[in-house]
Formats: sequence, C-alpha cells, structure tokens
Amino acid sequence: MNYPLLYEINTRCWLRELSAIAGRALTLAEIPDSEIEGWRARGFTHVWLMGVWRSGPQSRAAALRDAKTNRSFAATLPDLRDDDVTGSPYAISAYAVADELGGDAALEIFRQRLNAAGLALVLDYVANHTGLDHPWLTNQPELFVQS
Repeated sequence: MNYPLLYEINTRCWLRELSAIAGRALTLAEIPDSEIEGWRARGFTHVWLMGVWRSGPQSRAAALRDAKTNRSFAATLPDLRDDDVTGSPYAISAYAVADELGGDAALEIFRQRLNAAGLALVLDYVANHTGLDHPWLTNQPELFVQS
C-alpha cells in the first residue's frame, strides 16, 4: 500500500534561499524545475507550503517591539536586520498569498507544476493564527474570546 509522504517547507525562508542562488527575487511561479523533480525523485507525494498567507504590518511591528523576541533573534542570527523580519506565518492578516511570494497567481502556477509532476499541494488554515491586522478583529469581534 502506498502512503502519502509529505514534505513541509518554510516557504519564505526557502524562497529567500532560492532567490539568493538565482541572484534575483523569485516567486512561487519561478521555482526551478530541479526542486520539484528532487521531491518527486525522493518519493514525496505532497508538498506543504507553510507560511504562504499574508501577514500584516501591525503584527510585524509588534514582533519587532517585543524585547524577548528580539533577544531570541539576536542570539540565533547576530547579523539579523529589521528588514529580515517579514512577520510571523502564525499572524495572518488575510488568507491570500503574500505579494512577496507572487500572490495567488504564482501559487496557482506552482500548484499546476506540482500536479504535472504527480505531486499534490497542501496549504493550511488554522483559525487561531489570526494576526493583529486581520479584519475579523474589528469587523467580527464576537468570533474572539474577549478579556
């Protein structure tokens, strides 16, 4: 019996690495064929892109203001700059693909390329990953526990 084999990717970090190799900013639509072929050759059946959804400036600013977070950043990556912090993939402002990844259109192209190689795409929706910028906080506050 064949079981699914899932490959999880921290999308923004992975795309940043591929962009550095390419010498230019890549979107999901421009992923090298070798990446997709590599997954297929290793027997993966599904690719899970973690962190594709938009995060907003309020959540990013809150992370940059948090002293504990900044100490953790500095200890892990001493050369980290504020520009390197894009926002948490767990602080979603909209369930639309982040513009810096190429938006929804780039994701559709990536999905089609995966499917052509016999791979499936996995994306997640986690209700408690709502960021400070998400419109539900002001438009539908009854969805949240108030304290």
